[in-house]
Amino acid sequence: MTGRLEEDRGTVSGRDLSRRFYERAVRPLVSGVPHAAALLGEGSEVLGFDDEISTDHDFGPRVQLFVPPGFDATPIDAALGGLPARFDGFPVVYPDSDRHGGRPHHQVEVTTAQAFFVDRVGIDPADGTSEARTGSSQPRWPAHHPAADWHHTTSTAEGIHSCG
Repeated sequence: MTGRLEEDRGTVSGRDLSRRFYERAVRPLVSGVPHAAALLGEGSEVLGFDDEISTDHDFGPRVQLFVPPGFDATPIDAALGGLPARFDGFPVVYPDSDRHGGRPHHQVEVTTAQAFFVDRVGIDPADGTSEARTGSSQPRWPAHHPAADWHHTTSTAEGIHSCG
């Protein structure tokens, strides 16, 4: 449970919450850093199928920041210490059953496109998805991963989301 007021649950779109969270809380902390920002991955909110049930678990402000390969994310991680305790009525630090061992943590994932897709899908889209490259005719892409909501791409980060 995220701690959102019971009467407000189900009234917010996860996509909208992610976009506002990025624009108002995260982006000011990482200005000047080349990145792309998006809401990708599993979850009904990524697909736009939010309902009252989907907001009772693993739901809250979250976003992925994609940085260029080899980029030192240490300054971003330090800057994210400046995130507010709450955003739009939701706690910013909350447990997510799929990340951080289920321990409470902010849900701003700083990664590269390659690391994200290799972790989630088992392939690097920049290397292609042919059977010869993956060793299988089916990549490890679950049915609940087909959507993305891109929030931002800096000119120096162009190409980060074009491989996906």
